[in-house]
Amino acid sequence: MSASPDEGSSDSSSWISLEVEEICDSCRAINFAQAFIASPKTSTKFSQIIRGEFKLDELHSECCLCAEIELSAFNWRDKACYDDWQLMAFPPPASFLDLVGDAMSLNLAAAGAIWVQAVPSGWSLKRRDSLIYTAQRTLHTGWIACYNTACAPGMFLPKVISPVFDAIIVKKWLAACSSSHSHLCNASGSVPGLKLIDCVTLQLCYVEPQPDYIALSYVWGESQSIDNILVFAAADSPQKLPPLDSLPQVIRDTIYVTKELGFRYLWIDRYCVNQIDTIIQEEQIDNMGAIYHEAELTIIATAGDDDRYGLPGVGVERTRQFTTEIGSFTIMHFPSDIQTVTKRSKWGTRGWTFQEELLSRRRLYFSDEQVFFSCNSMECCEALGGIELATCIDSMRKYSTATSESEFHMGINVGEIDGSIKYLAQLTNLPAEEQRYQQFLGLLSQYSERHLTYEFDSIRAFAGVQKYFEYGGLPISSIQGLPMLFFERALLEDASKQFAAALSWEHILPGRSRRRSFYPSWTWAGWTERVHFPCATESFHGYQGYPQKISFEYKDGSIRSLQDIWRSLVQQNLGFYQSDQDRKRATAFATAKGLISPIAVLSTAAVVPSDLFAFVNHSKWETGTFFGMEFLHLAGKHTLDCMPPFSPLYFLNGLSVGTLGCLLLGFDKIILPRQKYRAHLLIVQWYRPYEAHRIAKLTAETEEEIYDSLSQQAGKFERMDVKLV
Repeated sequence: MSASPDEGSSDSSSWISLEVEEICDSCRAINFAQAFIASPKTSTKFSQIIRGEFKLDELHSECCLCAEIELSAFNWRDKACYDDWQLMAFPPPASFLDLVGDAMSLNLAAAGAIWVQAVPSGWSLKRRDSLIYTAQRTLHTGWIACYNTACAPGMFLPKVISPVFDAIIVKKWLAACSSSHSHLCNASGSVPGLKLIDCVTLQLCYVEPQPDYIALSYVWGESQSIDNILVFAAADSPQKLPPLDSLPQVIRDTIYVTKELGFRYLWIDRYCVNQIDTIIQEEQIDNMGAIYHEAELTIIATAGDDDRYGLPGVGVERTRQFTTEIGSFTIMHFPSDIQTVTKRSKWGTRGWTFQEELLSRRRLYFSDEQVFFSCNSMECCEALGGIELATCIDSMRKYSTATSESEFHMGINVGEIDGSIKYLAQLTNLPAEEQRYQQFLGLLSQYSERHLTYEFDSIRAFAGVQKYFEYGGLPISSIQGLPMLFFERALLEDASKQFAAALSWEHILPGRSRRRSFYPSWTWAGWTERVHFPCATESFHGYQGYPQKISFEYKDGSIRSLQDIWRSLVQQNLGFYQSDQDRKRATAFATAKGLISPIAVLSTAAVVPSDLFAFVNHSKWETGTFFGMEFLHLAGKHTLDCMPPFSPLYFLNGLSVGTLGCLLLGFDKIILPRQKYRAHLLIVQWYRPYEAHRIAKLTAETEEEIYDSLSQQAGKFERMDVKLV
């Protein structure tokens, strides 16, 4: 299936034939017109009933609109608690009230469209936060949209989705972005040694100067083979891809879309990354972030589980959109937003796709229902009138501002981070440099839950994001994945504090984590599942760390102190790009990479005695205390799955017989949401004298001032030379 709209058409809706579906008499009697008759002075008019009370078991199984109503009710997880339901109309689901103001939103909806869903009878929607809460319920299943059939298409109004890919509308999105977003979405750099696919000849080639090109982000499948990958990326001489009909479906479809959008060149990792010469391969992998950043557009294949599925609307049929007509109104299914689509996709779980999406300036998502477009300044989708309807540059800018600032932002960019971290950075008045560091930690936390085919990719699949921050002026580096700020004005003693704070990372869901044997146990990269860094910049300056004389051991047996590494990384210029002509810069970068990849941490650690722990119930961590401080949660797991559950009893027994050890990483104070004092404890398993694996992290906290007393007690702890591997 490779179809495209008539090139002479100015709008996809003009060539879409609406397949009207039959509905039951009860649904045909719904008074949708009632929701369009209201005073424009109040938003509460949208929370009005357009169908009286009904029960879910009264819906007709043969009616498509009844199925949409039941799907809408399914958004409520506790729907079994409600007997009676009602169909209600709401403002636009993307909540554009923030930007365009209540009046404009009301006029838009009153003029041509309403969004409908089933809610429990008596549900109060007089407050705006209630509207948002209700809208969030629809993220997984979408809305029922209703518009006046006679109305012309308009911005933020629902549209019937084309059954096939519409290149014309995407071209308009790209043109609007290129012409009105200036430096926010346009780039002027290039990637050295970039090999591209010529979509006309199917040749692999180098092109100078570097042309505009499209990149593909997708999930590899079982169709990868030596014949299909290695042969075509090895030599410098021009080579040709296999015949189109032998390529995976998603690659065939992407080549078609690239040409339909007016581009000639395409970058796909399986062909454009050298798979034979390991030195060249490493250089190209180091440039992955730059490759996606410099692409004019990244096509993102969110549908399906692998490369055999293809792009819906091109080589794969789209999910059929429900549409029907009642009187002068068209009723249709309005699909889920792109965040929901990506989160529940196989593509959204993969490690490499995180930076591919994050660093791309423009992204075109193919879902089973529609195409989404997201750049650094705006968002568009086929189901909603967008910037393609703008008549002047001023209206383009207004649309861009509306979508970039909406609460239900579809895309992802470096500025979009966990809400708690963003909130913390704002309220603590951190310098801009350290706010950027907070953003980095938030992104690292999100990335850490992604899945990887190869465990050794754990750090390098995120390296492009780190380079992006370095290129943006943040003096950040990492030691085997543990992030640290290396700025010249900092004191050397800050290095020890930072590293102890970085070692204090925790798993959010520890019971699900498992070891990655390729990396040491002391780094987050050596484990699966999502982590977070409780001792970030708001506290590491006041962090009192207890590991002393920190050094690192490397594969060749050499040992370097943390202070030596600090000085080396401060002096070196770690850039975002590696230039073939600038050998000194490339050499410095290679040297730095060696510095930040140790296999062991050597330090003099403070060993916590077992008599500082007390438990009411030896099977429950929440009943215990450390030095009078309550345990927050267990954030770790055993290295070996065959070990018993990590209970307090097992922990205390391990300390008493010497199979386990407890090391004091440090303690700190936090301010938000209220002032608390925390102790950070690292649990290790001894397997040789003085050598250990990290197996768990414990955090205890109290609201009482304990710094002085704990500091005095910690000064009496036994000091031991420990090697963490």
